[in-house]
Amino acid sequence: MEVFILAAGEQKRWGKDWRIKQLLPIGGEFLIMRIVLQVLDFGHSPVVITHRQEIAQAVYKHCDVVDNSHAPQANPSICDTALDAYALGPLTTDMTILCGDVVFDPDDISRIFADGAGVRVHGKAYEVFSVTAHGEVGFSLLERSLIKARDWGRVHGVSAKLWHAYRIMAGFGINEHKIDSEIFARARGYTQDIDRPVEYKRFLEVHRWANA
Repeated sequence: MEVFILAAGEQKRWGKDWRIKQLLPIGGEFLIMRIVLQVLDFGHSPVVITHRQEIAQAVYKHCDVVDNSHAPQANPSICDTALDAYALGPLTTDMTILCGDVVFDPDDISRIFADGAGVRVHGKAYEVFSVTAHGEVGFSLLERSLIKARDWGRVHGVSAKLWHAYRIMAGFGINEHKIDSEIFARARGYTQDIDRPVEYKRFLEVHRWANA
């Protein structure tokens, strides 16, 4: 299985006065490094795709890195970055995409890798944490949906999110927020997307182990 960890986006909700969120310390490791190590523990070799040199430098000793820091598009959308995985060349038709700003519960990571559905989106009410695709049908459906979401975002001047690609795959309107579909699986553990400084502070308060 090909596993890609995406470290992109404009971080508009994060704020300029804070450090890069993927480099926040969680349990004694950078957040992005924690994900890399979790993937390695399951026997997969992840590829980190990023447009930040600082992130590339933090993980390159442990995994392959696609460093797009010199690309013309300084702040690619998450869908642009996901499509970079398809542009790398011949791939197997089994792919997992993980968001690089998520604190993953080990049990949720286990469920993600064990899921053999054609396409599956893992997340919670308003967050997408990962996308998996298996087989030719799932692999192609994910690619087409990412392209449609990316193109829609460019036309409307917004940064296309994995939510947009999910809605396309599920047959919903691109602005129609629903999570009740056959391809959406809810994370069960403490898995959480870190989008705002207040979320990071709250996570550390609730999960004391993360302060180590």
